[in-house]
Amino acid sequence: MTIGGAPLVAASKLAEYCEITARIKSLEKRKEKLNKEIKSAFGNKPTVYELGGYVAKAYEQDRSTMDEEATIKLLREKELFDCIQTKEILNETAVEEAIYNGRITQAELDSCVIPNRILALVIKKEGDY
Repeated sequence: MTIGGAPLVAASKLAEYCEITARIKSLEKRKEKLNKEIKSAFGNKPTVYELGGYVAKAYEQDRSTMDEEATIKLLREKELFDCIQTKEILNETAVEEAIYNGRITQAELDSCVIPNRILALVIKKEGDY
């Protein structure tokens, strides 16, 4: 695409973008493989290892979460109802049915939409699509 006969972007920039994207993907795969190899060498246990001016530290992170269903069941059994909160949520299927049945219009709902549009960029060599 051009404006006034001049290209909007140099082809070299598109090529560089594609090359960088491919290299990032390749490097991410390599990084993940090395991550697994190093952790395995550490016996998959917390470890601090120093070698060649580098310090490698493997440590355990607690990413535990509450099982909401089990927790709510336990709280109900113990009659700790003040620890349970009821939250209104949108039933999108019912809203679609209300539109279909004429109980509300799409125009009325449009004022409730929070716009979130982004410009995505995908660049690939011709024929790679």
